[in-house]
Amino acid sequence: MERHRIVRRLRVIAASGLLVGSGGLTIAPGASAQVEWSASLSGSNVVPGPGDAGAVGFASLLFDAGSGEPGSGLICVSWEISDLDPATAAEIGAGAAGDAGVVVVDLPVPDPEGFGGGCVMDLDPDDVQSIIDDPSGHFVNVRNEGFPDGAIRGQVDTHVFLRITVAKAVCPAKIKTPADVLAAPAGTCTVAARTGEIGDPPAGLRWRPAPLEFDMQVSLTHPGGSLSLDDAEAEGGSTCGPRFCSPGRSYSWSDPSLGQTTITELTFPKGYHFGWATIQSTTEGGSAPAASVDIANASISFDTSAFASSEGLSIVLYDFKGGTR
Repeated sequence: MERHRIVRRLRVIAASGLLVGSGGLTIAPGASAQVEWSASLSGSNVVPGPGDAGAVGFASLLFDAGSGEPGSGLICVSWEISDLDPATAAEIGAGAAGDAGVVVVDLPVPDPEGFGGGCVMDLDPDDVQSIIDDPSGHFVNVRNEGFPDGAIRGQVDTHVFLRITVAKAVCPAKIKTPADVLAAPAGTCTVAARTGEIGDPPAGLRWRPAPLEFDMQVSLTHPGGSLSLDDAEAEGGSTCGPRFCSPGRSYSWSDPSLGQTTITELTFPKGYHFGWATIQSTTEGGSAPAASVDIANASISFDTSAFASSEGLSIVLYDFKGGTR
């Protein structure tokens, strides 16, 4: 691979300078406008190849074009790589899929276990902006001794990811409305199942970890097009529908600014009367949108237009035993 422009200065920031949450990698507060994207890496993407057919990886990326002042540009990376011999180099290159391309920025190298990361500082803002303006025309490449031209590679991907966990809150018969929940003493309603940590529960709730007790069939649609979802199993072996209840699984959409996303085709077993849903962010510094639940049409809707980057959410469904479906 031809080397077109080498970064003048490489500095790896200590872990304390990065905030890495369930929704991906963000930079510490006080930074300027930025985008958070990613790259899925495999040996089959290496050009001219061959790459390492047995290795795969994922790079969480942050691009910040800075203030416009010289040296104010920044690129950060966080690595998750499997089955790859220790890396010797990593970079962002300019080139479309299938093109050998040229190296434009050297990145911090993954650690021997395939993790780690850091930031490249003091970049020319125009150089960073050129990547932001043409993400699909740039790629991430990782090299090692066995594959000096590239072991795994992937194009920069502008999808953002939504990681969803689900919990069921069971309320006694006297609790019939959301207002009743908010006014009730702590512990009145019990979260009977959950996957993942979502911080302190709202008033009127207490945690009781348990497997999900019902099947939920879910499809996630968006004005930008339907998404392809895989089947997954919930804790305890209960089938929980496509990815919805499986920890660490993700949905994605290509343009969150399109607005409303609806989770539809919810199948509730006999005896459940879900009438309210709350959403909390699981991403450090994240804020969750308001949710609405439509039991008649078996759907939950929430606005994704506020998501400029990846987000982790936890949805709590409230079972009002004294209510109606």
